[in-house]
Amino acid sequence: MASRNHDFSTEPQTPSRPQMPKGSGARTVGKSRERRAHQRYRLKKGAFAMLQSRSSELKDISGMSMGEIGMAVIKSKPVKLGEIKNVSRSGLSFHYPVGRSKGIPAKKVDIILVENAICLKDLNFRTIRDTEVDEGRPFAPIKTKQQQIQFIDLTADQKAMLDRLIQTHADQTPLPR
Repeated sequence: MASRNHDFSTEPQTPSRPQMPKGSGARTVGKSRERRAHQRYRLKKGAFAMLQSRSSELKDISGMSMGEIGMAVIKSKPVKLGEIKNVSRSGLSFHYPVGRSKGIPAKKVDIILVENAICLKDLNFRTIRDTEVDEGRPFAPIKTKQQQIQFIDLTADQKAMLDRLIQTHADQTPLPR
């Protein structure tokens, strides 16, 4: 099943439906409305989402080498860990290997930028979609899934840190809506 990396909606856009005014944050999609209030961006390589079943047990990674960060991540026993494909102020999308998740419900997400030793910890979220990714390689040794999540109930500090992360570590070319 092909997964679309560009939209949180589950239905394809119907061209015969009128579009909402630009900047309204809403558009008509099929019979439902998509509400995407924030632009999505690609983060630079080495950005990972780590889903935890409890508040993060990941230690402070500032000042750690890449190897030390890797070991700290493994020791924190994440429920899921995968590379972030895009991020916005309201959520993110990431790929993770199938079979690597622990089947435990995740409660928090940490965003880790390995190269810069930056970690945004304990962001509340809800899953929008979790689908298998068709990478065009039917006999690929590792199957991957894409999970799309929406941030919920972020604190003012978490919002500010997320904004700063997008401004300083994202490709500032917006992804197509």
